[in-house]
Amino acid sequence: PVLSLRVMVFATMVLMACLPIAAFYKWVERTSFEKEIALVDESHLIIAKNLSAAFSRYVRDAKSVFGLAVQNAGWFPEFDGYTAALANFNFCHIVVVDEAGRVIQLIEGDNDHSTDLPGPEIMAELRGIAAEAGGDIAVSGIRQHNGKAHFFMVQQLEGNRLAIAPWSPAYVVQMQKSIAFGELGHSMVVD
Repeated sequence: PVLSLRVMVFATMVLMACLPIAAFYKWVERTSFEKEIALVDESHLIIAKNLSAAFSRYVRDAKSVFGLAVQNAGWFPEFDGYTAALANFNFCHIVVVDEAGRVIQLIEGDNDHSTDLPGPEIMAELRGIAAEAGGDIAVSGIRQHNGKAHFFMVQQLEGNRLAIAPWSPAYVVQMQKSIAFGELGHSMVVD
């Protein structure tokens, strides 16, 4: 009985000595993990904010090019600078249509794309987006046009005319591919 009492006292002492060490180890492990998660969240937030700022600047500049081309196309229909500027911002072309959907004017852009008009369903949606914008330039969500994904930039003009530009998401894809999170990480642009 004395030996078993000694063993029990020894075991109790070892247990009492190990419990605080184990608890301390768990606390260090948990706080280190939480700090790493917070650091990753912070760095991802910085990347997201920088990416968002780059997209915002790109959209603002693209709207300026679109507006300038639409506003001045009647004055300089043969001006090659519009074609180059539109191609630089991944615009397929700009087309101005009348109320009946007939093409009034076409400004070439990226020559890799056809100059077909979107289908009736997309045209109706674009007219609605332009009407909601009240004469300002607006951008649609991504839609299928000629078998490829496109945004559309639109503006309601005088006389119920509509300026439409199919707009390739090439810049968005390029920016997304430039983001890397380690060897297996990936990024996704959702809005």
